[in-house]
Amino acid sequence: MAKICFTTLVSPNHYAWYVPIFVYSINRAYPDAAVEIFVKGKLKPDVSNLLKMCKNYTVHEDIFLDCPVKAGTCNTLRFLVPQEYFKKYDYVFIRDVDFITFAHIPTHLKYYRRIMKRGNIPYAGQGGAKKRPHCGITKNWSGKYQRIALGTLLLKQPDFWNVCGKELDKYRENVQADKHDSFDKHLPCSYFVYDEVCFIRILKKSKLPTPTRRGYDPSGKAVSLLYRDIHLGDFENYKLCTSKVFKKKLRVENVIAFKKLEKDKTWQKIVKECCLNDHVAHVISRLRKHVKKR
Repeated sequence: MAKICFTTLVSPNHYAWYVPIFVYSINRAYPDAAVEIFVKGKLKPDVSNLLKMCKNYTVHEDIFLDCPVKAGTCNTLRFLVPQEYFKKYDYVFIRDVDFITFAHIPTHLKYYRRIMKRGNIPYAGQGGAKKRPHCGITKNWSGKYQRIALGTLLLKQPDFWNVCGKELDKYRENVQADKHDSFDKHLPCSYFVYDEVCFIRILKKSKLPTPTRRGYDPSGKAVSLLYRDIHLGDFENYKLCTSKVFKKKLRVENVIAFKKLEKDKTWQKIVKECCLNDHVAHVISRLRKHVKKR
């Protein structure tokens, strides 16, 4: 059986309160999977105590302290964690910390491995480069791409690092030196100084194919939204979580899975404590209201 881990990187602000939610949902969905949490600083004691209700996780604190903190920093840094942390795994899932993961048939691993095999590539995921639209609100954006929203990414180990390792190291050095733009001819992103678009830049420099459309794999086939699970970040914006586009993104299977998760006693304890943080409480409240309507 392949050894897999889910991983994320978070700053010790309100997003750190999502860590117990992130870990426990993975524990339920894939009990044999490991979870590697990287923190640009230290977790608050209250968050660390909640993690005692979880299993199969490791927290790495004080990572990337030498990198300047700018808007979207962690969205870039989670792709730049050195390979040495993952050498005991066959596959590495990188996710936003504010995702709730559910079990599916086929599993996340089997589904994304099909994409890898189809394109003969060592990675697969949700997202893709999206060129910035030409409209009023974007006239001051400087980058070529909008956020690419790589909320879920699967990397094959060591294959991905064998191909992209040198470029990953260069990008990390540029970020540490606060010279993000020195990596290639593209500016980093349209409205964040650091962002997920870094991953596309690394793929291009490593001569790997990239998706030409958001929501499609490099071979041009649509990627199932089922494996997007539930992204709590969607519920930060009222217009987004009530839009027609969002109803398509949030698959009914994931709504049903969330309703089942809500009956779990340990989940209830974790979420109750996490909701002492106003930001998390606001997001969870919107999610629950949305689920009731479905």
